[in-house]
Amino acid sequence: IIVRNIAYGIGGGVVCSNGGVIIDCVITGNVATNNGAGAFLWYGGLITNCFIAHNTATNLGGGVICERGGTVAGCTIAGNRSTGYGLDGGGAVTYRGGTIRACVISNNSAYAAGGVYLMYNGIVEDCLITNNYTLWDGGGVRFYYGGLCRRSQIIGNYTAGRGGGVFFSRTGVVQNCLIAYNSAPNEKGGGILFYSGNLSQLGYAESCTITANSSPLGGGVYFDERDSGIGGCITNCIIYGNTDFDVGNIHMARASFCCSATNLPGDGNLNANPLFVNASAGIFALTPGSPCVNAGTNLPWMAGATDLDGHPRIHYDVVDMGCYEYIPEPGVWEIL
Repeated sequence: IIVRNIAYGIGGGVVCSNGGVIIDCVITGNVATNNGAGAFLWYGGLITNCFIAHNTATNLGGGVICERGGTVAGCTIAGNRSTGYGLDGGGAVTYRGGTIRACVISNNSAYAAGGVYLMYNGIVEDCLITNNYTLWDGGGVRFYYGGLCRRSQIIGNYTAGRGGGVFFSRTGVVQNCLIAYNSAPNEKGGGILFYSGNLSQLGYAESCTITANSSPLGGGVYFDERDSGIGGCITNCIIYGNTDFDVGNIHMARASFCCSATNLPGDGNLNANPLFVNASAGIFALTPGSPCVNAGTNLPWMAGATDLDGHPRIHYDVVDMGCYEYIPEPGVWEIL
């Protein structure tokens, strides 16, 4: 148990520099006046099967920060906070590299990036990111100049500002994710808010299901204006059942092969009900008659990839829209 330590700088609980392994530990109640109150990984290191909770950083990473490398895997990162102004990340931060894998990231808070902050690169995969909170933007996940979040559930996060589930500040990719029940009640983008720059600085949402989110403007997705006024890109996504309006500021949208109740400009888009298995029960897989089955466009990363449930990302010849590939029940024959 690593508890109630104070660092007048980085790494209140643990520091791994150029390596090191931390296994099966409780890291709680630690404080850092700079970054990484629970743990700070620098150029490597592994933290696995740990409980990282109730730590406080003045700057980046209330729970943990991976800078230029390192991996946090199979951990619970909960109830941490960052108290800085603008340089935040209540739960976990990747800075110029690092991987957060198969973690539960919940009930963390910050001025920005309540759950996870990806800065200039880093990977978040196979995580549950839920019930995190921010005052400014990015209740669940915030991107800043890069990073990839894939095969994760971003559920029930909140911001008093913009982007309840995901906030893109310029580049970044969210892929194969369920983005649901997030809210931005005072601003824009309940599910996702794109705040991108020029054509080389776009955020991308690919093969995501974006549903049951809420905001006064763009309950599902909002394309905000920045610099040259170019929005982000959404491909193979289902954006449906959000309040208010599925997509806001659609004249800035770069959408293709998406399904929404909003009439989206672009190739392959559908204005239709995706026919989820049971949306009221939170089951957002596709039924056999869904118009989203075999209606997407195949992307290079899909070869050998899996969907959010671990099934092959392309079951037939053409990928389905959303984060779940439709897989027939065993013994059921279908003619497509």
